[in-house]
Amino acid sequence: MCSGAPLTLTGAAASPITTTYFWTGPDGYSSSVLNPVSLITSSLSAGVYTLTTTNVCGSTSANTGSVNVISTPTSVSASAVTSSLCTGATLSLIGAATGATSYFWSGPGGYSAGLLNPASFVTTAGSSGVYTLTVGNSCFTVTATTSVILTPLPAMAAITGTTTVCAGSNTTLSDVVPGGVWSSGDLAIATVSGVGAVFGVAAGSAIISYATTNSCGTALATTTVTVVPIPTFIPIAGSSLICQSSTALYTNGIPGGTWSSSNPAIATIDVTGVVTGTNVGNAVISYTVNNGCGAPTTDTLAISIITLPDAGNIFGPVRLCMSDTIRLYNYTTGGTWYLANNHASITSIGGLVTGITSGVDTAYYVLNNTCGTDTARFAFYIYTPAQCAALGVAPIAADGISCGIYPNPNTGSFTLSGSWIPGDNEAIVEILDLLGQVVYKKSFILSNGKIDEQVQLDHNFTSGLYLVHINSVNAHQVIRCTISQ
Repeated sequence: MCSGAPLTLTGAAASPITTTYFWTGPDGYSSSVLNPVSLITSSLSAGVYTLTTTNVCGSTSANTGSVNVISTPTSVSASAVTSSLCTGATLSLIGAATGATSYFWSGPGGYSAGLLNPASFVTTAGSSGVYTLTVGNSCFTVTATTSVILTPLPAMAAITGTTTVCAGSNTTLSDVVPGGVWSSGDLAIATVSGVGAVFGVAAGSAIISYATTNSCGTALATTTVTVVPIPTFIPIAGSSLICQSSTALYTNGIPGGTWSSSNPAIATIDVTGVVTGTNVGNAVISYTVNNGCGAPTTDTLAISIITLPDAGNIFGPVRLCMSDTIRLYNYTTGGTWYLANNHASITSIGGLVTGITSGVDTAYYVLNNTCGTDTARFAFYIYTPAQCAALGVAPIAADGISCGIYPNPNTGSFTLSGSWIPGDNEAIVEILDLLGQVVYKKSFILSNGKIDEQVQLDHNFTSGLYLVHINSVNAHQVIRCTISQ
């Protein structure tokens, strides 16, 4: 029976004479009544009760069965191995009880377990609170509690704010979680203050961090800040000459700029800096940087679109005597002279030819540029003194001619005057434009090696530079002349 319940003892005895009755039991229990009043049990009431009957003939005793008294469980306790934990740690609950036959744990978040010492479990944010242990037997239940306090991990939220800043300027970052510490991963690129103010030191990228810390650890949020440089002038790298229909790459050390051409009909340029030479002429390539940091900057490079070189024509005497020196002419500049064989010698610059042995030789005038090479050819004859005498070839002195145009520049009317080789009696004057077209041609008589000729052009000419060619059997001269209407 349960402790505290009434225990009723019942006796019976048969005797024809007067009889007495006496009950004895645990914890000093006694009674002299055959059927005593019920007694309220306690834990001390458990045991065997004895009834003794007595008359004049003697005593007789009878025992009850053993009375079992079930008491309230004692020494009941509930505890946690660690009552203060970080969220996510393992929690172990420990129970103790005497006289209990059943056990049940309950707690926050619907936690339950049917063991006195249940298995450990991983806590969550909802695991903080009071855990109750209920123990019992067939008669009684007893409860005990323990409190568990969980400290959450540090909070973390994304960093917000403008993550692009000009060098030398500031931008402000923020985080909704209070109490954190700001830091920069590269102080040479950007610094950050305790309130999230970022200062751009130099062009580049730096990782900015915001850390919050408590007893359970540190939470870290990061973002990348890009520092944009203030535009500066850096020369455009690339050639100033491009061949027609060819391409060339131009570069600039500052990223993010825009390329443009002043004359797309001459040269075009794409977004990567590749220039295509469309037509012969000049253009200016520009690179403009406008990155929002300071005023836009523009650098320029003048380029020329050129074609294959044109060596033009060689002019000069076609006959000379051995040891004589003549000058060959070519109105294009920048070329180099040389001969095909050893009948004569020639200066690489200036075109002075000296006869060495008789025979036919060929002069070459080679003109090079970025786009290629062109060569002009001129054949002439070198005679022995006897051949010169027989053919009437007069000796020629180098640069033995000296003619000029007066005035120069002029309006199409001018005088051609100067000295010439005495042996030549006739000369031809040809005036060519820069396209090689003859706009004037006339022959005239030479008088004692002198030239004095009046030239008058008609009015159907274009203002510009012209080449005046004077040719005779043994000499040739080219004079540049500017004529305008």
